[in-house]
Amino acid sequence: MIESVMGSWDDLRVPLANTRINPALSSPSLTTFRGGLLAYAFTSTNLENESLHFAVQMPHSYSSTTTLRPHVHWCPADTSTGNVYWELEYAWAKVGEAFTGTPSKLTAYEPGNGTAYEHQITELGNLPRTDDAGLSSMLVCRLTRLSTNANDTYTADAYALEFDFHFERDAIGSRQELTK
Repeated sequence: MIESVMGSWDDLRVPLANTRINPALSSPSLTTFRGGLLAYAFTSTNLENESLHFAVQMPHSYSSTTTLRPHVHWCPADTSTGNVYWELEYAWAKVGEAFTGTPSKLTAYEPGNGTAYEHQITELGNLPRTDDAGLSSMLVCRLTRLSTNANDTYTADAYALEFDFHFERDAIGSRQELTK
């Protein structure tokens, strides 16, 4: 028996190893996380906010008029409990549509939970789509720790593990290559 995908959720994952930095601006450092494992450390002490850049294509299973729910998976580097303030800046366009205007931004902060290296998730709100995004719409994004903002009170590194969007599915995929 095949289970229906209507109304089910999935992850559109952005492994941070697939991101890019802007060499002209501050960027998180790829540092030792645990043992020989590496992760991006967003510092609290830099005079500039640190960012990673990426682009994603929406999968054919995406219910293209529904809201995306972006979030950051991260770990505090120590037992402090101050807030880490994250921002997602994005531009979203469907195939045949221009990326226009000023990119949109979502922000949220989450306190370190007092346990070093514990996996945490910070929800960044919702990215609504007011029209049909169509198949293969694209988001061009920047993830930033707003360490220079007064809301960011966590005094140690925040290790970013992954970024992803929860999205609602309405199909396993598409019946045609470019249409559902």
